[in-house]
Amino acid sequence: MLENPMHVDQIDIAKQLSKNLPSIHMVTEEEYTLIQIPDPNHIYVITDSEDRKIYLGEVLIMNNRPKRLYLIGSSNSFGEYTMYLNITRGFENELIEIAKYYNAQDAIEALNVFNRVGGHDQLTLQTHTIICQYIQKELSLNDMLIGIISIFGYKDDLRLQEVIMSTKMLGAHHYKETLPVLLIEEVVNWKYSPSPLYVAYSLLYDLVVRKEFFKSKEFRFKEIEDLNLSEVIEEVFVIMIGTPLS
Repeated sequence: MLENPMHVDQIDIAKQLSKNLPSIHMVTEEEYTLIQIPDPNHIYVITDSEDRKIYLGEVLIMNNRPKRLYLIGSSNSFGEYTMYLNITRGFENELIEIAKYYNAQDAIEALNVFNRVGGHDQLTLQTHTIICQYIQKELSLNDMLIGIISIFGYKDDLRLQEVIMSTKMLGAHHYKETLPVLLIEEVVNWKYSPSPLYVAYSLLYDLVVRKEFFKSKEFRFKEIEDLNLSEVIEEVFVIMIGTPLS
C-alpha cells in the first residue's frame, strides 16, 4: 500500500470499523461555541481561528496553521472512506477529495504517510523515499543529493552529468554520511555558479548540514516510519523549483 498509496483495494470492512473514523465539519468559532455538546465522532475545523484550532468533539487536537492537512471522512456508502486535502488560504479552507478507500487500515496508513511527507503526489513521495534511504544508510549523501536533483526532471540533463563528474573527481564515492573535505570546499562556492544544478547541489547540502545530517534531536531515536519530513521536503521544493508546496 505504501509503495502505491493511491491504489485502493475494494474490500468491505466490518461495521465496527466504519464507526472509528470521524466525519469532518468546517465551522466558525461562533458556530462551534453554540454546539452545546460537540459530537465526539466529529472533527471540527475552526475556519476563522488565527491559530487554526481543530477539535475532535470537545478535545483540541491541533492548534497551529498547517499548510497542508490530510483528513479522512466516512462516505455515504457503507465501508467507504474518502481522503481529503484541506488547503488553507488565509481564513478560507478548501477540502479537495484525493481518493476513496474501501479498507479502514489502508486509509489510516495513507493518511499518516501523507501528513508525515507533506504531500500525496509522486514527486513528493519520491523525495521522501530518497531522504529515508539516506537516513537508513542505503544511499550515500552524494547519491541522495544527486538523486533528488534527478527526480526533479534533470535525470538526462548534461548539466547533471557535469555535477556527477565533479563530485566523483573529488572523491564523493568514497564517503557515505558526509562529503570529502575538498568537495565541501568546492560546494560552498557552487551556490554562486552560473549552472543551476551546481547551485541546487550546494543548497541541498546546506539543508542537510542544518539538519545535522538528520541526527538532530527531531530525528534521533525515531523509527523511519515515525519521522516527519514534511518541513524538509518543503525546503527541497523551494530549492528545486523556487516555491513551496501549495
